[in-house]
Amino acid sequence: MPSGLCSICVTIPFKELHDGNYENDENEESWSLGTLADLLLRGECDFCQLVAVTVGEKTGLDTDNIKVTWYSGSQCFQLNCMTSGTTIRFLTGTYAVGREVSGGQVDPAQVKKWLEMCQAAHTEDCPSPPLDSHEVSLGSFRLIDVNRQCVVDASMRSTYAALSYVWGQVNSFRLTSSNKDDVMRTDGLCAFSDRLPLTIRDAILFVRQMGLQYLWIDSLCLVQDDPEDVKSGVEVMDTIYEQSLFTILAASGPDASHGLPGVRSNSRKARQSTCQVSPGIRLIVVREMESLLKPTVYNRRAWT
Repeated sequence: MPSGLCSICVTIPFKELHDGNYENDENEESWSLGTLADLLLRGECDFCQLVAVTVGEKTGLDTDNIKVTWYSGSQCFQLNCMTSGTTIRFLTGTYAVGREVSGGQVDPAQVKKWLEMCQAAHTEDCPSPPLDSHEVSLGSFRLIDVNRQCVVDASMRSTYAALSYVWGQVNSFRLTSSNKDDVMRTDGLCAFSDRLPLTIRDAILFVRQMGLQYLWIDSLCLVQDDPEDVKSGVEVMDTIYEQSLFTILAASGPDASHGLPGVRSNSRKARQSTCQVSPGIRLIVVREMESLLKPTVYNRRAWT
């Protein structure tokens, strides 16, 4: 028996599945691992421990039989006691999905590579929709110039990022008629930086790290005490997000003071569940975005 696997898991053809050499006429094949209590007792089995961590408290210790099923069409393992949004996939080989993350900070260079890959390979699959004359001529469209540290008049045709976040009950600085002239001067936002919530400050920093000049944030790009200005922005809110190069989705906290984990040094804790089932063959638990967002405050609010 290979070290690191129990008598049950050693029957799973990990290497053949990993290499694409497994011959089976069926689209799926299952293996019963027992209850969560059984898995926890097999502390020497790396795969059992990976499954145990994945299942967590969702399965009864003594009542539920945990079954792992390999689906050849989607090249993944699924657990009968978990939603379809959680799968176990290979971290190595031809069908590798994801990567192991370490460190307390996001690497902007890696994100740039992903963005460049998307722009090079996905232009036909996810192009920005065309702008009509009304949206192009939107007079109140503004962007944050992250280099000049101020708000500027701009066009929707500019290359910009957008922030989608939860305002919450944070009493934060917002663009108003009285401070508009100050904020639209070079370095105008610097005077109010201590009143900007951490999520917004992190978003500005990240966009600058990405080498991008412009960022759209509702609270700073729409004059909040001008009903007409807010109305004109809200009416084309979908277009504003559609035209952005990318959107920063701030879903990890209950309000705008939480920040963006990973932007600043040591501001995140990487949590991943991985294991090695044989030399050079690793597995990782993958959770789809929808399942990650489901329990968040962000998912329950009704705004940008």
